[in-house]
Amino acid sequence: NAHVEEEEPSDYMVVVGPRGGGKTTLVVKALAGRGKVVYVALKPAYDTIQKVLRFKMGISPSVDFEIEYAFEGFEGFRGSDKPVVIVEIDSNATSDAIRMQSQELKILCVDRKLAHGILVLADENAAFKLNDDSDRHAFVWVGGFDEAEVNSFLDNVGVLMPSDEASAKLRAQIVEEVGVTPQELQRVAGAAEEAAE
Repeated sequence: NAHVEEEEPSDYMVVVGPRGGGKTTLVVKALAGRGKVVYVALKPAYDTIQKVLRFKMGISPSVDFEIEYAFEGFEGFRGSDKPVVIVEIDSNATSDAIRMQSQELKILCVDRKLAHGILVLADENAAFKLNDDSDRHAFVWVGGFDEAEVNSFLDNVGVLMPSDEASAKLRAQIVEEVGVTPQELQRVAGAAEEAAE
């Protein structure tokens, strides 16, 4: 939220972490209720930020279009009045696709200062595919749960209650073998609920 409240964008945010760690959920919930949020989900190889914005605005492919046209109505807006562009790149995106889209986001947000930008990468390895613009982007790491958070999560969904020794052992085994991303824990919790029924 502090990032999108800046008077003038000086960088774009890159949200990175393991797959299933809740990166997109975090960004969407953090910006819930805020106006002027544009969500752009890019598929590998054939989508660009421009192409998705053009489609969302109903602009024909035959019409000349530059990305700033999508935001010219916001020209002169400052700080929190600027729109926020959330770009999520598919996990199968190539290095070239990620570099091209991070470049496009840099131009839109840092060079042209038309919007605040948030780039959500599919996993931690995708960060190595970014342009070498360390002064143009800021990283936010979204990791998995620690053991206390795993226990809190399982308590909240009411599965594998640690009141008996077998369930407590199973919880420790889950942390060790399954991992601690919210997506995996949700899957395990669902399977435990089904087994209990």
